[in-house]
Amino acid sequence: MIVYQNRAAVFAVLFLLGMPFPICASDTTQQNAIIETIEKNMILIPAGEFIMGGEAAKNETPIHKVHLDAYCIGKYEVTFEEYELYCRETGYNLPVDPRVFLQPDPSMIGPKMPVINVARGEAERFCQWLSEKTGKNYRLPTEAEWEKAARGGLNEKEYPWGDEEPWANRVYRANYGPGLNQEFVWKKDGYAYTAPVGTYPPNGYGLHDVAGNVWEWCRDWYDAAYYEKSPYRNPMGPDTGFRGVIRGGCYSSKAEHLRCATRLPLSPGTFDQLVGFRVARDP
Repeated sequence: MIVYQNRAAVFAVLFLLGMPFPICASDTTQQNAIIETIEKNMILIPAGEFIMGGEAAKNETPIHKVHLDAYCIGKYEVTFEEYELYCRETGYNLPVDPRVFLQPDPSMIGPKMPVINVARGEAERFCQWLSEKTGKNYRLPTEAEWEKAARGGLNEKEYPWGDEEPWANRVYRANYGPGLNQEFVWKKDGYAYTAPVGTYPPNGYGLHDVAGNVWEWCRDWYDAAYYEKSPYRNPMGPDTGFRGVIRGGCYSSKAEHLRCATRLPLSPGTFDQLVGFRVARDP
């Protein structure tokens, strides 16, 4: 961690110059260890039915039953360490705004921090690279897969932990921003911006940060009325569209955005310091 903190300014300069990430792993053993860690941290979500949707916004309605086949999803959001290895091996040069690493804070960079400023297409390319490395079918989760995993086995609850607000009893259940009392809920947990993945308690399936930290890309195209016509089994979203979908809220979100049913549209080409992703794959 110390190495990355000292290199924060270097990252910013490299982005300003349009240069790729510096090497994160010194040898094949370290590189393989990163891949193995991703594999080890995939959580199996069992096949079955769950209740999808909510009533807080029209695009969450109607509440409906969905049956999903078994799948695996990342225990954590993809980290800088993991994404940097992808960049090194593919020679990819991130076309991002370097100011994200100076504003709000370069402390957002670190090996175990969630990667940010990744457009949906780049997240998909990371999944393709990971598939080639492992021989398994990695991809972004569908909205239905994301929501079932986020609920952690709890049906018809507001948050991954139940119905209690994120700040109830002064227990910090997620990394998020302004709520009823901004001074109370923001910074008091030690993280004004992103936190290292796994900092906050897991949900019932063992997933961390499905509420807060960074918004997460889903595989689906966005359709505000999709729930009115989505299939019961394994919905995949519309065939085409102009906007993608992000889920889960972020470090600056209000509590309402941390709800399992919250879904927001976002242009798939967007690079944003509030947005990252986690991976899914077939079991």
